[in-house]
Amino acid sequence: MIHPSKAFYRPGENVEIAVPGAFQARIWHLESIVADVHGHDLLRWVPPSESKRG
Repeated sequence: MIHPSKAFYRPGENVEIAVPGAFQARIWHLESIVADVHGHDLLRWVPPSESKRG
């Protein structure tokens, strides 16, 4: 089971989420894919410092 440390992340704030095993994640914002991330054990991603407003 995956448990993010927070409910949401602010633009430019590092995202680190422990994931048991291998993973592939697609990150969405306002109906647009902003990242495809894959790896093992730890998802790391930094969202853009500016985000679209919806």
